Amino acid sequence: MTPPLPAALGALESGTDAVLVTVLDARGSAPREAGTAMLVTQGGVSGTIGGGNLEHQAIAQARKLLTGDSRFAVQDYALGPLLAQCCGGHVTLALERLGPADRDWLAAHGDGRAGGVALDLATGKRSLTTDTPVAPLLLDDTGAPLTPPARARTASRFLMPLSAGRTPLFIFGAGHVGRAVAKLVADLPFATRWADSRADEFPNPPPPGLRPVVTDAPETLVETAPEGAFYLVFTHSHTLDYTLTRAILARGDSGYCGLIGSATKRARFVKRLVDEDGLDATALDRLTCPIGLQAVPGKAPEAIAVGVAGELLAVRGAAPASTA
Repeated sequence: MTPPLPAALGALESGTDAVLVTVLDARGSAPREAGTAMLVTQGGVSGTIGGGNLEHQAIAQARKLLTGDSRFAVQDYALGPLLAQCCGGHVTLALERLGPADRDWLAAHGDGRAGGVALDLATGKRSLTTDTPVAPLLLDDTGAPLTPPARARTASRFLMPLSAGRTPLFIFGAGHVGRAVAKLVADLPFATRWADSRADEFPNPPPPGLRPVVTDAPETLVETAPEGAFYLVFTHSHTLDYTLTRAILARGDSGYCGLIGSATKRARFVKRLVDEDGLDATALDRLTCPIGLQAVPGKAPEAIAVGVAGELLAVRGAAPASTA
């Protein structure tokens, strides 16, 4: 399944009419959190806002927007009394029929850049902002965040990070393992840049939402990466693996630095990093090698990818959220 925001940009580029459904507010026992999105066209759905009758009703409302004159709506749903869902809770949704003006913010989201996107709840218009909230926020007329219980009813704008809470992830290497990992993380909460010097190693098209970067100097991506970014290093060259690992660890602020290889490879790299480059123990503590959950057996690229994806999610879940 293509993630909803890349799918939305694809719909605009192909001329397909589509409605973006976004959870503005979720209180009590609700199936998904604020910021969750789903794209609805006449022929299909990308993403989910939690399933059940709520999603069924939201899809029906979205398809009414596709065939009517209105382009924007805000809907409140009491999950128990109105929709007979046993989870209870209360959800407020925004439904936006997308148009050419949405291309800029959707493309910015795909870049994983810093900043936010604001939705005007009176007009349904989106705008890019330099503010980067840690999490989606409902704002009043003055721009102040609203608190429960009357958030959605009194809000003027909905502000969310362009990354939608995704963690910046840099994958270096488009060989067998790189392709398997990239395919798997495309649907996970990461803003991924995928680098290799060999353009013909990337699949065509690449996994939805991933942006390949063809470069002979991938270490420049490390230099400009945001603080707390995650890195995976599995290039076709041990020399390049070392160059990238050194650049990542020298920064001292990676959220995760994973290097493919054995314990022997780690020991050799660590010795060089200490003896030749003067890195200290604090920097070396950030290096994960071998990579992946060791409980996942197998050396096939697909098995390695499962272990790596699981480890990334585990590390991400144990640390404060980072935004791209």
